[in-house]
Amino acid sequence: MPLSIKSDSPFSFGDAFNICSNSKSTTTGGRITRFTPLRCMRRRGDGDVYEVVPFDDGKYVAISYSWPGKDWVRLYDSNLGTQIARGSGATPVECNHFSSFTRKAFEDAVQVTEIKQVWLDYMCIDQNNNAEKEVQVALMDRFYSNAFLTVILLEDVELSNAELELLQGSLTMLRNRSSEYVQIVRRILNARWFGRAWCSQEWVLSRSPAIYVHRTDDPYGKPMSFSWASLKHWINRAGIYDPQINDVGLTDPRGSNTWGANAKYDFQQSIAWAFGVVHDLGCFNQYDKVALVSNLVHVDMSSRIVDLPAVPPPKTDPRVVAANVIKIINILAILRGDFSLLLTSHVANNPLRVSKGFTWGGPSIRGDAVAQAWSPRTYEVHESTASLATDGLRLKGIAMEICEQTDYEFVRDPQGLHARINGVAQNLVTSGWLSKEYPAASDPSNWLSAESPGTRLLHANQAFFRDLCYIIDTFNLVNVYQLIFNHAHDQWWYDSRDGDLKTQMGSHFTHYSLTIMFYASMISFLWEGKVGKFSVVRMANGSELLVRGNVSDLRGKLLFQPYVIRPKELGPHHPTVNSFVLDKPLNVPQQSQLRTYRCHGAVRGFGLLPAEGEEIHAHID
Repeated sequence: MPLSIKSDSPFSFGDAFNICSNSKSTTTGGRITRFTPLRCMRRRGDGDVYEVVPFDDGKYVAISYSWPGKDWVRLYDSNLGTQIARGSGATPVECNHFSSFTRKAFEDAVQVTEIKQVWLDYMCIDQNNNAEKEVQVALMDRFYSNAFLTVILLEDVELSNAELELLQGSLTMLRNRSSEYVQIVRRILNARWFGRAWCSQEWVLSRSPAIYVHRTDDPYGKPMSFSWASLKHWINRAGIYDPQINDVGLTDPRGSNTWGANAKYDFQQSIAWAFGVVHDLGCFNQYDKVALVSNLVHVDMSSRIVDLPAVPPPKTDPRVVAANVIKIINILAILRGDFSLLLTSHVANNPLRVSKGFTWGGPSIRGDAVAQAWSPRTYEVHESTASLATDGLRLKGIAMEICEQTDYEFVRDPQGLHARINGVAQNLVTSGWLSKEYPAASDPSNWLSAESPGTRLLHANQAFFRDLCYIIDTFNLVNVYQLIFNHAHDQWWYDSRDGDLKTQMGSHFTHYSLTIMFYASMISFLWEGKVGKFSVVRMANGSELLVRGNVSDLRGKLLFQPYVIRPKELGPHHPTVNSFVLDKPLNVPQQSQLRTYRCHGAVRGFGLLPAEGEEIHAHID
């Protein structure tokens, strides 16, 4: 990283651009041909000594753990090291990273898998060789995805046999001891391992993770183990009694999807998805999250950023560092041809909205299906529609002036459904006439039980969805209904010949329950706590769009839909569209020329600007 760039100061666009473009990997010509570990460990004979030996390209077990340190406490034999010899015949020395507990967990896994090789980063990567570390750390995504089994160690957690029996017990047992059950699950999730960003990539990339904890009944004996699927099941059960327990944000391992025998990398995700995995987790150097995102989306070695900023000095404002990380990852995404984070720039707390040169960028939005599912197949992505230069981002797309804006706000309390239009309170909204049935919950064959956390969230989304429909009916927002739902189903649209809007909405709720569930989740961006908010804007050509974002006054501004985030067509899988809110340029040159626009923020909404709108080539300032 250039010496002039300080890791504790806000990065300019030029700073972040230089980090991303001038510090790429040059190892072996920028590419690596060996994608397997250099070394592994094997047991020496029948004793407790292990040897670090060259990897033989066979099957192996990978260890995922939190490095020992003074800022957390490991239990029992996690504090006892194992004797490790660096090479066949070498004199062994004690290693605290490969603890006695770790050794026992691996040997337990060996009894099932019969695999003799174990890979642990601290011992199998030469910690004194920076060039080797650069390469091996960049390949850790391969090491975990190709491991036959990943052993996850929660070295600060212990469970008794009776507690495990409760976790595995019947729903009747759970109901009678719900408080104790929730406490046990929370104790597991409070493990240091769950809060570490480096560990997040290890579980996500693993095909087959097994979790090990200490056994209270025999603390220095055989560790207790359970599967990732079991833990997810326990979390869902505990969430019945403590909804907040479902906010731990665990992403399923890739092994939970269908994978080939060799876990080949034909599986790709957006950078918005990868950033969401690591964004809220702890990391000794927050800038390492750039490397983690690169690992999760398998950025080619020739494009890896290897000269990341150093650990910021103590007392550095964490908000500055967090914003710097977001800036680097946004530029990394654009350079990779991934525009998924442009679909998150509409959030109210976007720290880049006021950062010159970055007003187009966005943070991660946890669980946002729209940004996570971004794919170049859905949008027009090529060199002529987007480019990144030293002075900023350049985008082509459709733009049109916003002429009118009407703001709607609604909230439900014990008295009923209240609404405001442009800040003015309205009469109580008539409600209660739409179906409240939830087929998914009432069907005993469905995986969503009536008490599951997923069903409760579904019910909350559908309740909000119904209230939105009551608002649409009360204020006769026929265009809004058409904007949101015309693409939901090939038979679901408003037609005045089929009766009034209220009648048709009632019919749709009765006959298209699955579509309702889908759209109830897709309109979640209209929520702000328990309050629903949206704006209906009238464009220069008379058309209307429904939007919600981080710009309050839209009138007189340009709504800009870049091709790289403007769906080729709206449909059930891509019902929303994100737009930037721009000032009109003061000096308007010929249409074919690049123009600089000031960006006020962004909105997400329903409705495409007409293709016959003005095509602009915008430099976003």
